[in-house]
Amino acid sequence: MFSETAPPVRSSEVKSFLSDQPPVRSGMPTWLMAFLFAIGIVAVIAGLYWLLGTKSESAAATAGSSAAAAPAKGPADALSAVVEVSGVRFIEDPKHKDKVLAKLLVVNHSSADLSGDTVTASFFAAGQKSTPVGVIKVAINLPPYESHEVTVPLQTSLKAYELPDWQVMTSTVEVTQGKS
Repeated sequence: MFSETAPPVRSSEVKSFLSDQPPVRSGMPTWLMAFLFAIGIVAVIAGLYWLLGTKSESAAATAGSSAAAAPAKGPADALSAVVEVSGVRFIEDPKHKDKVLAKLLVVNHSSADLSGDTVTASFFAAGQKSTPVGVIKVAINLPPYESHEVTVPLQTSLKAYELPDWQVMTSTVEVTQGKS
């Protein structure tokens, strides 16, 4: 019933079959274009990170150096040069909503024992040195090369949300020997 010979192939069928094939592409392979695109995206992101990262590092270094202890003005201020107030955060007093608390770290960078001394820190908005936005006074008992975290009331007329952020704030530190 079936014949074992194949029907003859006509030349028009062969031409039709060959013309249905996609044309041979010239240019870069798709995988190479995807790889180069990925490298380009990574380069752009790295460039933005480098450009923005160097600016924020210099701003942080400026803020960090200005928030350090005040430079010594004379022999009476020798302790002020070695006491640092850092990690300052202003929060609303949970008991009295109209008052502001300052949470901070007081660091003794010297070999002197600072028992019974008083630290007065004045906080300024960036670019202002005339009027402080707040002042704290805290009695400290700091052994040499130690630090203590303290929470004290901030003397200010501003609300907690009106005070400058720690990144744009500077401070001056004064140490008074004996309680005051």
